[in-house]
Amino acid sequence: EIDRFFNKLKKNINKINSIYIITGPGSFTGVRSALTFAKTLSLIKKIKIFGLSKFEILNSCIKEDDRRRKRKIFIHFKDSQFFLQNFVGDNPSGFPKLINLSNYKTQYIKNTAYVCDKDLIYSYLSKKLKEDILIINFNLNKLPHLIKKNMIVKSEPKPLYINNYF
Repeated sequence: EIDRFFNKLKKNINKINSIYIITGPGSFTGVRSALTFAKTLSLIKKIKIFGLSKFEILNSCIKEDDRRRKRKIFIHFKDSQFFLQNFVGDNPSGFPKLINLSNYKTQYIKNTAYVCDKDLIYSYLSKKLKEDILIINFNLNKLPHLIKKNMIVKSEPKPLYINNYF
């Protein structure tokens, strides 16, 4: 099946030297399947694996001026549901959670950067928050560069679990 997959993509499995994975948030089964596939290739072909959560990726895309502030990073899930993770510097603060912005009262906090991956969030925010939100459109092709630039080395990626996901 693996050979068939690479043949369909017209890629040579022997030319792959690293695999980059987004570890979540997202479908539990999808993330686990991708990690299992990557780890299998890693064992068989001695390929390095790097993984980051989408929260970490969006956090690393923030301009230096905004990196000095605390951050609330929102990732759209579906409808009015968003995953939320707080950051201080490069480190997550607390655990990520799934929130429904139609029921969630997001209050403006001074010296906090609000970051999201979709402009859909605007319809759920107060006027003050709308002025401060940073929308980051992330392209997966940037992932290897971000890992190298930030010297983020996670050679044993693990899935990001969110307790209240279901």
